[in-house]
Amino acid sequence: MNQFDIVKATELFRNVSDEDINKIVALCTEKAFKKDSVIMEEGSTGDELFILPHGMVGIDVRIGENTYRQRAYEVMQGDVFGELALFGHRRSARVRALEDVTILAIPCAPLKQLMRDVPRIGYYTMSNLSAILAERLVMANINMQDMMSKHHQIGA
Repeated sequence: MNQFDIVKATELFRNVSDEDINKIVALCTEKAFKKDSVIMEEGSTGDELFILPHGMVGIDVRIGENTYRQRAYEVMQGDVFGELALFGHRRSARVRALEDVTILAIPCAPLKQLMRDVPRIGYYTMSNLSAILAERLVMANINMQDMMSKHHQIGA
């Protein structure tokens, strides 16, 4: 699959025209990671967001000083991750390659400039991002409720 098809198929850029997809693709670079490599570290500064064309990466969250809960979430083929960098947030989790992967990296500063220059790209991207983040929030709430329920059952 070429970069155009990857970007076009990503939920983040749903409804973006082919002409505008080409503008986004011009910003993309490919990065390869071996299995178990850290793609980004929790707490680090992020200046790119990523699209996973194929394969799987794990999102690990810190639960102690040097302890991670592995695979709190798995990013699957076609998903975007690291998107909070668009808002200037530090990385909220560690991301590891669960297998050899090649990802597309999109630098945030040029993407934000493109969204300002071409407002329809900004509108669709931010609208889609809102839906993605809302879905992740719902899933996080469900996971937390499940965890609390199991904890309550154990303590009862």
